[in-house]
Amino acid sequence: MEEERIVADGGSGTHAGAAPGDMMPGVLMGLVAEGLRAAGFTVHLPAREDERRISADRWGGRCDLLVGDSGLVEWECLPWASGAPDPKLTAGIAAFLLTGKDEDYPCQVSAGDTGTMPFRGVIGNELRVRGFDVRLEVYQDDARFEVFADILAASPVHHLGATVRISDNGAIAWERDYCHEAPPIARSPEYFPALANPAELADSIVTTIAHAIALAAGKSAGLRAGLNGGCDE
Repeated sequence: MEEERIVADGGSGTHAGAAPGDMMPGVLMGLVAEGLRAAGFTVHLPAREDERRISADRWGGRCDLLVGDSGLVEWECLPWASGAPDPKLTAGIAAFLLTGKDEDYPCQVSAGDTGTMPFRGVIGNELRVRGFDVRLEVYQDDARFEVFADILAASPVHHLGATVRISDNGAIAWERDYCHEAPPIARSPEYFPALANPAELADSIVTTIAHAIALAAGKSAGLRAGLNGGCDE
């Protein structure tokens, strides 16, 4: 199996249909959907015009993506490459989303520790040792007297404001608000924050999302060696 690094349209930012000052609602989502299709994904658009959530299928799995008109992006996916929650795979995807770098990090948490920690404990310590800001978010259901917890990770250096949330089942939710990074322009006639280079931004989003899905499917040589074992070995 060859390593696959997925890009959209060569990353040229040449999508048609969006010019600065002429951005209409849904344009950024449409550009991202177009880019994902060009990269070989099957894309499902929302049923309603005012919705901004799409899904992308490839390699036997599906991930959901919200693309807001002002540059807010949310990606949700349950990695399926290993068949079960895999600490190395999950930590690798989280690290890529927060830094833009796909690297084969050696497991930082010892095998002895993994046997005494829940999945989120292994992930949290793994990401913390790698230099990420990590905290536990706890939710309680007073009606059912149940408690739930997720790992929330962020980079103190890259893409400030971006976060990755990881659940016990290995599901990953990434959020990044590009409107704080891209130069804004005057409000469009539709009165929502437009972006100066929507086509370029769409290419950046597509490249990130496409490669994250490739990682979730086990299509990266960097993470492939650790699947079905990873930090638990």
